[in-house]
Amino acid sequence: MFYVKILRFVVTLTLVLTCSKAFAQLDPHPDSTVNDAIQQLRSIYQAYEAMQPGDQATAQSLMNRLSPIGATLGKVADKNHPTWIGAATLYNNLNTGIPEKFKNSAAAPDPRIAQIATRLATFQTKLDAMSAGDVTTGQRHLDDLGKLAAEINAVTTKSHSSYSAVVQQYNTINNALAAKANQQPGSTPQALPPGANPNAEPLLSYQLSTYKRLARQAQGTVDAINSADEAEVLQPGFKDRFLSSVRNYQSQLQKINRPDHPDVARLIVQVESIETLLNQRGELAGQSKQALGNYEAKLAEIDNRSREERPPPALQSPLDSERVEDFIARIQKVKSDSEKDLAYLQTLEGSSFAPENLNSRIYWQRDRLRTVSENLGQTMRDVTAMLGHERTTMDFFKDPKNDSQLARGDGFAERSKRIGEVELNIKGAEQLYTFTGDADGAARAAAMKREIGALKGDLEARFEGALASVKMPEPASSDREVLRIAQDLLTSGDYEDIHEIQAMVINSPKVAREKKEGDLSSNASYITITSYHYKWEQFQVTTAEKVGDKYYLFYNTFKNYSSGGNRTPLNQWMLTGRLEGSRILKENID
Repeated sequence: MFYVKILRFVVTLTLVLTCSKAFAQLDPHPDSTVNDAIQQLRSIYQAYEAMQPGDQATAQSLMNRLSPIGATLGKVADKNHPTWIGAATLYNNLNTGIPEKFKNSAAAPDPRIAQIATRLATFQTKLDAMSAGDVTTGQRHLDDLGKLAAEINAVTTKSHSSYSAVVQQYNTINNALAAKANQQPGSTPQALPPGANPNAEPLLSYQLSTYKRLARQAQGTVDAINSADEAEVLQPGFKDRFLSSVRNYQSQLQKINRPDHPDVARLIVQVESIETLLNQRGELAGQSKQALGNYEAKLAEIDNRSREERPPPALQSPLDSERVEDFIARIQKVKSDSEKDLAYLQTLEGSSFAPENLNSRIYWQRDRLRTVSENLGQTMRDVTAMLGHERTTMDFFKDPKNDSQLARGDGFAERSKRIGEVELNIKGAEQLYTFTGDADGAARAAAMKREIGALKGDLEARFEGALASVKMPEPASSDREVLRIAQDLLTSGDYEDIHEIQAMVINSPKVAREKKEGDLSSNASYITITSYHYKWEQFQVTTAEKVGDKYYLFYNTFKNYSSGGNRTPLNQWMLTGRLEGSRILKENID
């Protein structure tokens, strides 16, 4: 990177650009590349002015435009010309200004920064109240201060200027506490309070004992105030309790009646500062609570949302568009809400205003996010397995060898219904793969979707061919009496689901049949054997019947028993069996 080493002082970018208007009044540089460079630098500056803080893409683009200008200026022979100096100065300031503006993001700082700064301010009060050389108190304060280091490291917006400020504040207080704790008492002269006499008479014994007791009590009060957390500071009666002690200390100091003594004078000042400390801690605690906003309402809102918005269970087929879109929307909402709620709850960590069950609330949100991830993962595993099953179904339907039932009954309708289900699931799978960013899975589903579109057309063509081949069976007999019996029974109204008959042929002639059966029953006294001898005649006719606007073949079996069981109707023809066959075209009914 090219840097022009010409100025010993820093000129701010604003000042340079204010003065850049005067460049037009400068004599042109003998080297025209310098004049061109100034025009390019002005254009880059205008883009820099419009750039938003944290805009990485614009910053990178401007730096790419700036780089060759530096190389050009570096090759110029006359570097003492005023125009070259102006161009070089503008170049250097843009070269440092653009990265700085990118780093200074306009994004809001982590809200924990303000809370940490507020808590650091209390350590300044502790530092002021601590006596020089008090190693015990200093170490305690340093230990407490060290607990903030982890919180500072956890801040997410480290590029923000407020983060740098809080780090500097931490280091300053840390160093000052260590230095004061190791300082020898009396090594640094301290100014005496007004009215104190360095040559005052020593305290009398009772005055000295009272002073020592009050000094211990006052320091204990300061320590108690400093050690209280912010929630406790804002509790009703907190300030009044310590002010009561202050009034008591002041009353006893008046009884000592030695404001001229340096130690007593310093103690008087320390006691008076306790009220200031109380006010300061109350103000800082109030600010901390205010910075959190109405956190109690926010926590209630998070709890209600977590109860009402449950992570959706893994999605099962059928994967119709409405169900898939609802599943995706619920997954997105629960994930988004839980991420935001978790981030807010984490800002309360370390705050004295945090609820006692903060860790449980944080665990709850993490568990919700885990459940969302697991259920989405299970859904996608099920979708992948389902597509494998649907592929098997498609392959089966593709093979004409499996068309034997295509024209039979509702074979084509049932197969068309199944193909519709397959197509629905494939479209839903494509939606889910796209949502999860699985490009390969989405491509596979899209290919299957195109394939099943072609399969539907092919299956319909095969069905039409199969249907055209369906004919009435050849008559096995022309027995008019048999045909009359069948016609009378089928049109008698004694049987259900008989449709309008278009044609009838005998496909199985009248034949005689017989068989014997027996039943065995017993009780405690005897065994009964019952024998039945069945004898009957039977025949079968095929009818072509109109069902709605379509035509179907039905196979009808008739029997007439001359002997049989106790409940067997004898000596009458009956319709004993009826089976629906294939569809048939009207023109194929003879």
